[in-house]
Formats: sequence, C-alpha cells, structure tokens
Amino acid sequence: MGLLDRLFGRNKKRSQADETLEVMGDAIQFAAEKWTYFIDAFPFKESVSLQEKILTFMTPATEGLKHNFSALQTAPEPIYLIIVAKGVELSGTHSKQEIENALGVPLP
Repeated sequence: MGLLDRLFGRNKKRSQADETLEVMGDAIQFAAEKWTYFIDAFPFKESVSLQEKILTFMTPATEGLKHNFSALQTAPEPIYLIIVAKGVELSGTHSKQEIENALGVPLP
C-alpha cells in the first residue's frame, strides 16, 4: 500500500459499522415486506397492542435479517429494533408516531 493510499484510507478494512450502514436500506425494505406478510398471515385480536405485535415479530425478523444480510450477523440488538421499527413505518401500516408511542423511543 502506497503513501497516498494510507493517507486517504484506501484499501482500508471496512468496519462492522460501515458494513451495517451499507445494508440498512435493503434491510429496512426486507423488514417492511416481512412485516406486511406477518400481520396478514397472523391476525391479532384487537386487544393486542402494537408493541406486543412488534416484539412478537422481532424474533423471526432478527433471524431473517441475520440469514439474509451477513453484515448483520453480529449486530447488537438495538440495530434490529431500529430496522424492524423503520420497516413497520415503511410498510405504511402504522405511522412513525404510533410506532414511537408503542415502543417508547424516538425513531431516526
């Protein structure tokens, strides 16, 4: 590696964070599609809260994300929650405000 490559970070090994950020858009799209299938395939009673639905979806969603996105295989738990929450938002089934209220956290 030459001096310019070292100065400008070329040929530098990419970090786990870089790899995760690179797949976030596709991962959120994946989560949105799986969420839409999930809520259609497993209808919940009216009394089941959005929080309970999202938390129930988290396990299969996390496994699917790990299986389909190698960059996410060792991601910390909060990354999966963000991806799932943004996927629910992208699906259009619930607003950002509804998701934030259900989970008790602000979304990016």
